Amino acid sequence: MTRTVLASFATALLLLTGCSGDSEDKEPAKASESASAEGWVNALGVSFKAPEGWTVLDASEMAEGSADDDAVKELAGRLNVTPEQFEEMMGGIQLYLASGDGAKNGFLDNINVSEAGDKLPNDTQIEAEFLTLGATVQGIERLETEAGDAARVTYDLPVQDGIVHAQALVVETEVGLTSITISTSDAEVAESLGDGIVDTLAAG
Repeated sequence: MTRTVLASFATALLLLTGCSGDSEDKEPAKASESASAEGWVNALGVSFKAPEGWTVLDASEMAEGSADDDAVKELAGRLNVTPEQFEEMMGGIQLYLASGDGAKNGFLDNINVSEAGDKLPNDTQIEAEFLTLGATVQGIERLETEAGDAARVTYDLPVQDGIVHAQALVVETEVGLTSITISTSDAEVAESLGDGIVDTLAAG
């Protein structure tokens, strides 16, 4: 599960940085058709109501050319993989949502949905995996949802320009393990977004 969560976070950085020095030459990711008129999104066996005013981007375009990005190189190093291998890992992200309010404190709040393996790990395994990222786990909550059994992980992850406050909702769905990762610049915002997803989460 660790590599999927870190890949999700790296994609969040890429949306903000535009792939370092090549940002002027890259076109922005295109809006996706995954969001319904009512604001509901679905992917990998889950569905939930997207925050009002958020944009669904084409997740398939987010990882293109990312191997040359400094943020990806740093994060890939934490997992002892090459940037090229890390770019391939990022391909597991199926849905990407970005805040319509722009960057805050140097970071663009985002939510993404990605593959996360086959079996829901126990709390000790989860904490150990997040420690691999250099993250500090603030809490783990076990939930029963309409989409399946889930673990809600609240954590902080240090980056070059500060700390990202995040939550990962890992759900054991009918199609496998799915991670919904929320990354923000504010812990209270992350909590509120997490509550909104849990309250509307259903099988997709």
